[in-house]
Amino acid sequence: MYVDRSESRYSSRGCAIVMVLIVLGVIACSGMIYGAVEYRCTRDASLWLPQYPNSELVESDVNTLFQRFGIGDTTLVYYSPDTQIDIRNWYLENERALEDEDRRRRSGVGLPSWRLMPASDPEGTFIIHTMECAPDLANF
Repeated sequence: MYVDRSESRYSSRGCAIVMVLIVLGVIACSGMIYGAVEYRCTRDASLWLPQYPNSELVESDVNTLFQRFGIGDTTLVYYSPDTQIDIRNWYLENERALEDEDRRRRSGVGLPSWRLMPASDPEGTFIIHTMECAPDLANF
């Protein structure tokens, strides 16, 4: 059966407009999902990885597209003259307070963590903050 183009209900221009709108819709939805994941990771990092008082940033390795602790990997190293025991207690107290508020460390998209290492001076400590946020999305 032959269909005459002049009798079609759909024009080439109309199909092109619909295709462009579909592509724009996919881009907009992807951007909103990316933004929501980015927000969730940065929010989790600000809650679970606060900067220890009077510590200073000595090293930074940020492999994200937009901001620290966003989608990708972030490692920050701070130095404090305080002892590991004092710093560990401060972080554990912060975590207990968050858990008392029914907050969860793992939001489903990122895993914030911290660890301590002795510095070269007798009492100083390096505080290492790491966040791996949506690794599958970062490698896409």
